[in-house]
Formats: sequence, C-alpha cells, structure tokens
Amino acid sequence: MVKYFEMPEIKGMAERAIWLGNDETHYVRRWADKDIKDLKNLIDLTVYFISMKIKAKKYKKEMVR
Repeated sequence: MVKYFEMPEIKGMAERAIWLGNDETHYVRRWADKDIKDLKNLIDLTVYFISMKIKAKKYKKEMVR
C-alpha cells in the first residue's frame, strides 16, 4: 500500500480543497467566487490523482518484461 505520494498535483489540489474548507469558517471569505461545487471538484481531482497513481503502480508491477 502506498503511504505517501510525491506528486505535486495531489498536494496542490488537496491544499486548495483545504483552503476552501477553511474559508467557510471565517466571516470574510478569501475565495468569495468559489462555492461548495468548487470544493467538491477539488476533492474529486485529489481522489482522481491518487487513484491514477495507485492504478499505474499496479500495472507497472504486474506487467514487467
């Protein structure tokens, strides 16, 4: 099982999801043009990148010449 990813795309999307989630706790929003739909999209992107990394690793391991 993969414990850590060194893929900037995963870190970047996850960080932005955190920013939007934290934005909901403040009276003055920093990301006023973003909403829950954007938060869901960022989470989906993070999950997609992780899934892609795991699947690629699986096939690289199974299909060695």
